[in-house]
Amino acid sequence: MQTKYPGCVFLAVIGIVTSVPIKMADNVLDLSYDYVNKVMPYFPGNKAFNLKPVFKGTVTVDGFKKMYTARNEFETAEHGGTHYDAPSHFCNTPKCWYPEDIPVSMFYGEACVVNVAESANKTPNYGLSVNDLMTYERKYGKIPQGAYVIMYSGWGKYFDNKTAYMGHETDMDMMAWPSFSPQAMKWLLDERDIKGIGVDSLSLDVPSLKYKLTHILAMGRNKIGYENLANVEKMPARGATIVAFPMKIKGGTGGPARVVAMWNGSTRTTVNILSLVIAALSVIIYF
Repeated sequence: MQTKYPGCVFLAVIGIVTSVPIKMADNVLDLSYDYVNKVMPYFPGNKAFNLKPVFKGTVTVDGFKKMYTARNEFETAEHGGTHYDAPSHFCNTPKCWYPEDIPVSMFYGEACVVNVAESANKTPNYGLSVNDLMTYERKYGKIPQGAYVIMYSGWGKYFDNKTAYMGHETDMDMMAWPSFSPQAMKWLLDERDIKGIGVDSLSLDVPSLKYKLTHILAMGRNKIGYENLANVEKMPARGATIVAFPMKIKGGTGGPARVVAMWNGSTRTTVNILSLVIAALSVIIYF
């Protein structure tokens, strides 16, 4: 058989070779704290995490085979440790999602990390403001639709110290941590239509505001909230994608989540896809 279009064959081979494998990200960062028995900070009244060993050892199978196995039981409040707030947490209208209603696409999006560590260090009950968001956009560009806005306050350094992390473990009037102001939340909903927000502190609302308006605004618009995020200081201000894998508790209001950030994806991904298209077209033309 005579080769009519040797160039097409060459393009097909190159396209296929360069399309496998497709590299997704150069950096993957765990934004989740370990769940540890009864030492994690919880909002007063929430049941602390407790892991109870049930069995650990060797069992005999079929009368002679030895097999090691282990299993545990655990109990915890939905809202503790690194977790997500479902819209049902602060919304009870028919349109508001329970965990089983939330589209999977809601659990990933571009992460825009807003640094308010200096302000939080001066004012523990600091509320991230609209001005903070506008300052961020002047430096890093417009927050895109469908993004997650993540607050970096530096509060993670206190996570292992309940009193420092919460201000006080039981007295609501003495509690202190930074979070989003309701004004910033409303601006993000009305002007940027984000998917949700995340904080490196205990709650989406500052404790000095008893009426949890940031929660109410976000949940009322079917947005997601992540609380107690770890390692936020290691994230870039722009360019990362945040992905979460929460427990799907039917009828719940949230639950534990493994949250990760990925960034510095190779530009080769686009080249790979383009090459694969060229390869397919080349084969079609050839034959």
